[in-house]
Amino acid sequence: MRKDSSKHQDMLKTFGGGALIVFCVFLLNTFITIYDWLPEYNFARLVKIAPETLGVFALLLAVSLLQIRRKQLFIFSWSVLLTLYFVFTIGETVTRHMYRRGFYPLIDLLFFREVLRLVSDSGSAFVQAGYFFALCIIVAGFFTAFYFLLSTIERRITRTKRRFILISAVVGFLAAFSGTFGLKDPYVDNLYSQLGVPAPSVDAEKKANAGPLAPELSGLAASSEDHVFPGLKDSNIYLFIVESYGYTAFAKNEHFVILEPLYRTLQKKLQDSGYGIVSKFLGSPVIGGYSWLADSTLLTGVRICSQVEYDSLLESDTQSLVSLLNDAGYFTVLSAPGTLREWPEGECFYGFNRYVYAKDFHYKGPEFSFVPVPDQFCIYDIHRRIVQRAAEPFFIQYLLVSSHAPFNRIPDYIDDWTEIDDGSVYYERENHFFENTWFSGKQYTEGYTAAISYVLTVITEYLTGFLNDEALVIIVGDHQPKYPVTERGQPLSVPMHLISRNKTILRKFEKMGYTPGMTPSQKPPHPGLETFQHDFLTAILQGGNG
Repeated sequence: MRKDSSKHQDMLKTFGGGALIVFCVFLLNTFITIYDWLPEYNFARLVKIAPETLGVFALLLAVSLLQIRRKQLFIFSWSVLLTLYFVFTIGETVTRHMYRRGFYPLIDLLFFREVLRLVSDSGSAFVQAGYFFALCIIVAGFFTAFYFLLSTIERRITRTKRRFILISAVVGFLAAFSGTFGLKDPYVDNLYSQLGVPAPSVDAEKKANAGPLAPELSGLAASSEDHVFPGLKDSNIYLFIVESYGYTAFAKNEHFVILEPLYRTLQKKLQDSGYGIVSKFLGSPVIGGYSWLADSTLLTGVRICSQVEYDSLLESDTQSLVSLLNDAGYFTVLSAPGTLREWPEGECFYGFNRYVYAKDFHYKGPEFSFVPVPDQFCIYDIHRRIVQRAAEPFFIQYLLVSSHAPFNRIPDYIDDWTEIDDGSVYYERENHFFENTWFSGKQYTEGYTAAISYVLTVITEYLTGFLNDEALVIIVGDHQPKYPVTERGQPLSVPMHLISRNKTILRKFEKMGYTPGMTPSQKPPHPGLETFQHDFLTAILQGGNG
């Protein structure tokens, strides 16, 4: 009787040990495959055991059966490796979730300090250090979890009397839930691409995108003493690249309901000042960040989708709109309040005649959003220092930043621009604050629409209050805002508005698919940002009525 009872207890212990092992393996699998199920919230994949998880279990099984000495050292070492692996899978998870691409460890980690500044929503080194310390605590916590899971699995296998039954049951159960996915494209491919695989050839793409305009442009430059583009007639060009101004402003109902009246108001104000407007949707190569990839795509006519391609671009002989305008006699300016340090590689490639970075604005006001300098201050400062003093046609590219995520601190619009001075006036204004952080937000809709409203209002008031010529004004978004401000499934498109009192050149863009007014009407899929260079050159190289 006692013997049967003992067997029954042993079986219960075996069953309990097997259940605990299976639970630990599934929990381990959840961590290991986080890059696969979390980005798209595909929780069904949690019930599939990945080959990597089975491999770790097989190693623990070997340690238990072979009676390997220093088991704890083995488990400690594997816990360290799993923790490092988990850190990289978190990077893969974040980039897949936010940017719709894979993680490039040896490149993306170079931006680690900027990421800390972004998520901490502060430029303070002390606050960033606090976040880094918190990150270290979290990583240590995951190491502890891995060590506990591996130790538990190993102990249960070693101490169970009916080991053969236990192993057979667990292996059979796990095999039934094994999946076909694992550590594969794009994760390993991204790692390999950083360890010696050549980057994509930009020169080949440049030739594919150059079209028939390059020879015509060369002939124009050689035959014209004044380097005048016939379609522009020496008109000034303003390029306003608006941070996070995306397709969602029109496609997401809760955004458009708020913004549509503003579009109508701004359109009427511009038209009353003699401006014409045409608009179009264009596809950005990125979403939620990496604005410089979108900027380079727009300026070069080459679609740049990754940092690898971007670095290759800067080392190539690809000609940008900036260099073409330089050759045509334009004075070119980059206004970049978000650039916090020197940028020699970009200066060498683009060749703007003048660069105005964050330190050059001498802004004395409070911080807003990711970059402290408000767009109204930026535009007015450039106007006072450059536009009013310009004696030759100029091209100014503004990288506007007030609509940067997380859309929680939006400057107040100042009606009397002369009050702006050094920016200290913002301490006295009723600026706008929203309950949003980088990780979550209760007022994403309110904050995002307020940011876009602010930027578009600033630009419109500037055009109607300060400009009286036939300048060509280009307003374009760099990318869609981060999820969940942008709904999943939306195209990665951005609006572009072309505004000018020169109606002739706008008619040329209409012939290329641009529609009148501030609201684009093109249905997806939309052509890429890289197509704008061809449209722009086509329009400005044609004289007369086009």
